[in-house]
Amino acid sequence: MTEITEKMVAPVAMSKVARDGMLFPKARDIWLDHALLESASDSLAAHLSGALPGRDGPLLRDCLIDAVSAYRATEKPGEMEAFVAYLVALVRRATDVFDLSVEARVVDGVVSWDPLREPLLTFVTRNGDGEITVTRRPADDAVENDRNESTVLLVARLMPEPIARRVVRHVMAHAKNTGI
Repeated sequence: MTEITEKMVAPVAMSKVARDGMLFPKARDIWLDHALLESASDSLAAHLSGALPGRDGPLLRDCLIDAVSAYRATEKPGEMEAFVAYLVALVRRATDVFDLSVEARVVDGVVSWDPLREPLLTFVTRNGDGEITVTRRPADDAVENDRNESTVLLVARLMPEPIARRVVRHVMAHAKNTGI
């Protein structure tokens, strides 16, 4: 269990996450070619903040590592496949947020954060009088996180419509191709 404070959820640019995670040169090269990818990354960072733990460090860093890796693995001159791969990997890793429980203990009881309703900053600011903690849900208590469904839900909440459409098309095509 980790406590979260307002200072920890202050807005952060994904370029700072890239610098802190020693990913900046690779991420910058991608963002110079596709400014929309930096914008989409910043949108995700603003919604989740740098306070949430991931599997291997901060969740935002995990998201960026996956996105940069997916881009590099599918990169071909003149094709948009790498662009979509970056977005899908970024948001798919961000669905780890559904494996976390963020709760505020306030005067009236306990209130839980819903990442589909509001940014973490808004939740923390509104409930800043109480103790706010984040815990990883035990595997047996966790709601089954269908990554495809969660990706579609999260991208619809966080991204502008043209970007969200590309991700949804990719996820649906992938799900159809694998018989899901």
